[in-house]
Amino acid sequence: MKFDRLRLRNFKPYADTDLQFTDGVTVIHGLNGSGKSSLLEACFFALYGSKALDGTLDDAVTTGADETDVELWFTHAGEEYKITRELRRSGGSISTRTCVLEGADTTVEGARDVREFVGEELLRMDSEAFRNCAYIRQGEVNRLINASPRERQEMIDDLLQLGKLEEYRERARDARLGVEDVLADKRGGLNKLDEQIERKEAKELHDRLNELESELSELDDEIERFEGNREDARETRDEAESIIEQAEERESELEELNEEIEELEASIRETESEREELLEEITEIRERIDEREAELDDLADDAGIDAATEDAVAAAREELDEREADLREQRQEQRDRVTSLESDAESLEDEAERLREQATEKRERADELEQEADDAEADRDDLRDELDEVTREREEIEARFADAPVEMGEAETHRESLREELDERQAEIEETVGDLASARDRVEEAEELLEEGHCPECGQPVEDSPHVDTLEADRERVEALSARLGKLNGRKEELKADIEDAESLVEAESRAEMLSERRETMTERVEELEAEIESDRAEAEELLEAADELEADAEETEADAEEKADAAEEAREQVAELDEGLDAIEERRER
Repeated sequence: MKFDRLRLRNFKPYADTDLQFTDGVTVIHGLNGSGKSSLLEACFFALYGSKALDGTLDDAVTTGADETDVELWFTHAGEEYKITRELRRSGGSISTRTCVLEGADTTVEGARDVREFVGEELLRMDSEAFRNCAYIRQGEVNRLINASPRERQEMIDDLLQLGKLEEYRERARDARLGVEDVLADKRGGLNKLDEQIERKEAKELHDRLNELESELSELDDEIERFEGNREDARETRDEAESIIEQAEERESELEELNEEIEELEASIRETESEREELLEEITEIRERIDEREAELDDLADDAGIDAATEDAVAAAREELDEREADLREQRQEQRDRVTSLESDAESLEDEAERLREQATEKRERADELEQEADDAEADRDDLRDELDEVTREREEIEARFADAPVEMGEAETHRESLREELDERQAEIEETVGDLASARDRVEEAEELLEEGHCPECGQPVEDSPHVDTLEADRERVEALSARLGKLNGRKEELKADIEDAESLVEAESRAEMLSERRETMTERVEELEAEIESDRAEAEELLEAADELEADAEETEADAEEKADAAEEAREQVAELDEGLDAIEERRER
């Protein structure tokens, strides 16, 4: 198994940490208490949950935080996996909110299911065995160093659960021999490199380098000479381009002068033609003067005056001016009346339109309120269904506590008491293991003395030796201690199962408290929605009544506007009649 990546948020001292584990050995160093062991504990917690923690779930959450996220990516047997665990505080206690294991073809959800899948399907060992294989605590290292060979062997067997110390020694010896082989290969490679260096020196490469540098210097001189010639050519080219540009400008000016000459010649030809045309026009004008004098006499007869004299025309125009002034005064009065009536009609139409817009706005607002009320009723019905579901789940949790060894509200205390008892049994197991090992050593020593028949140091018979006399008692003590150890281990397993059930009860208790709070919140929301529905429907009804009143006012205003428009049309017809009279006066004036 190989850890690939670890991401922590609010886990013990780590607020937000993301670690990538590359191939090879990863070294993590720091002062005591800086959080080195917490990284390994986070990996163990991701795999096995609360069973892999040294303390409780509350201890895993950073002080002052209400939630913790742990994500672990690892590779096992060639397959890549990811485990996500999320803890949330609810009602003063920490519980698992999310626990998911994802693989290429596998997805497992739930804290217990993930722990069983990791322990039984992937690693095939429980959390305690895995920790012993992967991690040695600081105090146990000192015990291992100071122990006797026999005790050290037993401690290593207990930690690794393998009993293969000799196999590891063989591996270390093989590794040392492999390093020596690699060292020999490297030394041989160095000798080959020395030989290659000598062969290169024999080829006189330095002399060849000097010759090439001389050739390079000569080529640089040639390049400088050619670059100088290139600059002279560029200057000559620039001068030629300047002369060409000046010639092009002269040609352009010459073309413009030729065009101007052609335009002047055309203008002269046009002027001569125009002079001939004017002579013809003068002849025509003289003929038209004679015609106009004859026409003048005819117009005087049509105008109703004696002759086309200045006095007769002035007298006729004065009479027409007086009549025109009278008609214009009447027309202005009618025009003012038309303007006033049209303004009144337009104002009334605007007022009617405004009233209709207000009525439309109120109806639209009423429709919005009705829609809001319908939406609120749908939300209220959904909340009622969800409230029934919450109540049903809360009742199921209460029913579960009916068969539990404790009542609701005492699950966490029950769990802590079981943990304390488990710690006590563990201490008794350790003490019993020590007593059993001591008793077994005494039995083995007495049996060895009996086989010898006499003491190897003094040569005296051992039949009456104190070690031999207590052999039966020691054997009985070994059997008694073994039996006691079996009972303690059995009780330990029972306590572990009870603690797991207690953890489940704590989670259920926290869930029940959350459901109670949610039910209260949802009940309040249902009441708010009912009040909103009643208020929206009442306001919508008032708006519809007001819209009807505005619509009636708009119809009355439109009727008044039509009356004003009809009166304005009558006045406009009178203005048209007066305009016809003025046109007749203007026609007489023109005659």
